[in-house]
Amino acid sequence: MSTPTPVLLGIFDGHNASAGVYVADRVVALVQEERLVRVKNHYGLPQQAATEALRLAGITVAEVDRVCCASHFVSPPQGPRWATESFDARYLGGGALRRRITGSTAYRHRRAQQRMDQRRAAISGWGFDPDKVTFHAHHEAHAATAYHGLRRDDEPYLVLTLDGGGDGQSGSVWVGRDGDLTCLETIPQADSLGELYAVTTHLLGFTPLEHEYKLMGMAPYADPRYAEPTARMYAGYLGFDPVHPMRFRRTVGEPLSAVGPRLQKDLGRTRFDSLCAGLQLFTERILCDWVQRCVEQTGVGRVLAAGASS
Repeated sequence: MSTPTPVLLGIFDGHNASAGVYVADRVVALVQEERLVRVKNHYGLPQQAATEALRLAGITVAEVDRVCCASHFVSPPQGPRWATESFDARYLGGGALRRRITGSTAYRHRRAQQRMDQRRAAISGWGFDPDKVTFHAHHEAHAATAYHGLRRDDEPYLVLTLDGGGDGQSGSVWVGRDGDLTCLETIPQADSLGELYAVTTHLLGFTPLEHEYKLMGMAPYADPRYAEPTARMYAGYLGFDPVHPMRFRRTVGEPLSAVGPRLQKDLGRTRFDSLCAGLQLFTERILCDWVQRCVEQTGVGRVLAAGASS
């Protein structure tokens, strides 16, 4: 007797909210909510994208075996992205984000459970059995896309994930072998390289979590001589944990999402192109160092990567 083919509906309800349908070991439809509601980087549950992805796949709600949400802690807000004033509060004031990142384990678990309950109720309103709605760790989902999507055999792979943050983490280190993933290390969101890049993006007058590529684009136009001092300045914010060599560790007291006022002072009157070049130089150096450290610690030289901060 053959095993029934599972039909899965995947949901991501953070910025760039989207939905996908997975049938018979392959993705058959992917849709971003912004394409349908005409709101750039729509943030929140992608109801219209889920409906359209199912239509494209020729799947009914009743045929879906499981709805898989790729994070424990996402939603709300719904609809448009945060306004500029919200980014000011997020990156220049600290506030709720700082409490969520640095709060007690019990507090984070309670808030995550509240969000999961809210989202399960909303998705059941689309016609799904609430018992079919499941939630999965954000960075494990990142790692799974790289490993299960790109591996060619059952030999070991080193899988690295990095982003601005999700479920209280900004990165992770895994080894994939024989179809299974084992997590070796996680990087707290308070030590997020992506958040440091996003804060700088906001200070330059761009939209964080979207316009980081513009800083990358400006970086090559600066004289390398002017990039080096800025790169050294950023190195004073983030380095490596001496006890956990595969983990980033901030060298300032506050979470890196809250260093806006300090960073604004340290940057002073640094030219915008020199600033972009220095930030990019620092980013490339610390990432290359991180990959090398992970390879040395694990002895696995085949590297897969996943995650995004924008």
